Amino acid sequence: MGQKNIDHKKIGDVENFLKQGEYFKALKNLLDLENEYSHFIIHWYLGHTYFKLHNYHKAIEHVKKSIHIKSKDSLNLNFLGEIYMEINDYEKSTKLFKEVLDLDQNNKRAILNIAKINLNQGKIKESEKTYQILLKNEPLNIAYQYQLMRIDQKHISNREIKKIEDNYSNFSLENKIYSKLILAKEDEKKQKYTSELNNLIDAHKIFSETKQQATKQQFEFYKKNLPKFIEKVRNIDFNIQSDFNPIFIMGLPRSGTTLVEKIINSGNNNVQSLGESDVFDKVFYSNQIVEENKNEFSMPDFKFLQKMLIKQYYSQGLKKGNLVFTDKSISNFLYFELIFNIFPKAKFIYCYRNPTANIIGILRSFLPNLLWSHSLDKIFLICDMYYKKLHEIKKKNLTNFYIISLEELSKKPEIISKDLFKFLNFKWSKNCIDDQINKVSFKTASNLEVRKKIRRHDLKYTSNFLKILRDSGYNYDWLI
Repeated sequence: MGQKNIDHKKIGDVENFLKQGEYFKALKNLLDLENEYSHFIIHWYLGHTYFKLHNYHKAIEHVKKSIHIKSKDSLNLNFLGEIYMEINDYEKSTKLFKEVLDLDQNNKRAILNIAKINLNQGKIKESEKTYQILLKNEPLNIAYQYQLMRIDQKHISNREIKKIEDNYSNFSLENKIYSKLILAKEDEKKQKYTSELNNLIDAHKIFSETKQQATKQQFEFYKKNLPKFIEKVRNIDFNIQSDFNPIFIMGLPRSGTTLVEKIINSGNNNVQSLGESDVFDKVFYSNQIVEENKNEFSMPDFKFLQKMLIKQYYSQGLKKGNLVFTDKSISNFLYFELIFNIFPKAKFIYCYRNPTANIIGILRSFLPNLLWSHSLDKIFLICDMYYKKLHEIKKKNLTNFYIISLEELSKKPEIISKDLFKFLNFKWSKNCIDDQINKVSFKTASNLEVRKKIRRHDLKYTSNFLKILRDSGYNYDWLI
């Protein structure tokens, strides 16, 4: 046992596995090494590996061990804080980032992490001030300019646009992405529809070219592997019991799921918000459900899956004893048949938005972790899956399935929210449609917009994009 005798070849193998995304192979090697050595680097890599496998408590445990053996530094404290951010423990993560700044007051990673937390928690002015300072120090960092534009469009003027146009050819790929998004926003304001769409497509194309392998894997899982698995289990009577009463808020990105979750959690009902937890995706990945189970699932398999899902919810902040919570993960709709049986007391809310407005909303939002959203072809294929599944579910007339129109909600928030609360058997109060919700945390691309007063969605602009999309060959029946 000892640091000086560590097998560096095995550590090199681990590093290669991590670079290639072979996390299970990395984990196996690291666990073997842990049995032989007590070394900070082993625990450091175990922390990263468990984080990638979404086992956040194990990740925290090993990063803490690494710190104990080595010492605190800005790198390990930042990473530990980011793990706590992932499980929505902003108090602990903020404390850790402040520790980093005590060691290095100019540590950009810690400064950006605190700015992100402030945005999620509605401390908009604090976050805005941070980005202004960062931009002053790095005037050609367009990522900061983009974040400021998201906070308030006053931060984009003709001067900023000229700066982008004059320097674009020398920008890094990241700066080119954010430049195109800013230019697209200017086109949106000026109603230059073709130019806006071209700038958005360019931004997404630049990003997707850096994520080709991961995009292919994610898209194949949603489009091919997961549907095959769901088809295999859809008619099985699981007969699984559960005391949980989760509310699954479903729909495409930018369809109003964050607004609906805000309405539900801003009432006087005891409901815990878990936001976009992606629990089903994480459990399927970390337990290799689709890859490892080629044969039919049996009852023990389903019970194991339910156990892993509940464990993952707890690891991401579900409080003990809370049986009612909301989950608005984007991909949950693709697991519908499975969720329906694993959580028999669940209620499902599907958020519907005009399809053209929804597609343009996805492009405008720029969602880095949703890799299929950076290709117009893939967006249409996923949307087609959603609308076909919605059509199929609607025919079943399920009593625990409720469809809410974003356009109707924006026109008649009180009437529609009352109907929603009736479906949920909740007591309605005007608090649920109040815009004074800055104390609520939203870890979502809509975290700024959802804090504003509910506004009516004008669909006049969609006819212009609809023509462009149809002329480009996207002639789906549902595209209106």
